[in-house]
Amino acid sequence: MFMYLIKANHNVKRELDELKTHYEMLQIELQQTQSLKVIESNHVNVTRIPRLYKKERIHNRQKNYQTQQDSIKVFSSCTKNGVIAITIDDGPGVSTSRILDVFKKYNSKATFFFVGVNFEKYGNIIKPAFDEGHLIASHTWSHIDFSESTDDKIKEEIGKNNNGFRNLIRAVPRYIRPPYGTFTHNAGRILKEMGFEAAVRWDYDTRDWDTNQSSNVVSSFQRIFDSKPENSSFLVLMHDMEHSAHALSLIVPKLVEKGYKLVRVDECLGIPESRAY
Repeated sequence: MFMYLIKANHNVKRELDELKTHYEMLQIELQQTQSLKVIESNHVNVTRIPRLYKKERIHNRQKNYQTQQDSIKVFSSCTKNGVIAITIDDGPGVSTSRILDVFKKYNSKATFFFVGVNFEKYGNIIKPAFDEGHLIASHTWSHIDFSESTDDKIKEEIGKNNNGFRNLIRAVPRYIRPPYGTFTHNAGRILKEMGFEAAVRWDYDTRDWDTNQSSNVVSSFQRIFDSKPENSSFLVLMHDMEHSAHALSLIVPKLVEKGYKLVRVDECLGIPESRAY
């Protein structure tokens, strides 16, 4: 009887967890609908894909994905204390130059996960970012979902993006952020075969995709820092949007003033800079 009650309790808990997940997905769906105009007005090409940010929030729950020996490693947080790695997804775009200006002014570094579909229109900004010492990384050519793509499609997307980088900066990035945060063993195996060092997720989402107000992004930053002990580290997700660029112009000086070091992803992971490309 006792074992039966334990099993019944386990089943109830599982059903409640499933209901909670379903509720969260519905909430995100509502947020996605409300903010779709914001997303489309601030992004170029790839970021107009429907359900983009909803999928990123859902799939980043795979944080504890256990990589196998024939796969690259997947990181969701920094391994060093007291550093902040701000990552910018979905560029290059109209706001990339402004973002670079902010980091240059405060002698700080960031990581840019670029999508190839934007190279033709905004590719000329990638070389300055590279020359200024920021980490240039891949986000695939057209923001495909690894979990819904064949091996050949993954290879095509990565190869095409690699060729774009090779033409623009004469180097091929070895870090990648899986679009939507999804990751599979097959993708990890392919990426390792293609010479990648690591796949990078995040442990702090600014939710800049869910607003068009820079003040909301700044407030989001403030809440997370207020809730964490001093000398914590953060691997931050942001996007190439105008209001995000403005938010960074307010956030970065405050972080520097507090003594935080804003670094590239490879430094926050403790991986030598020589393995970036």
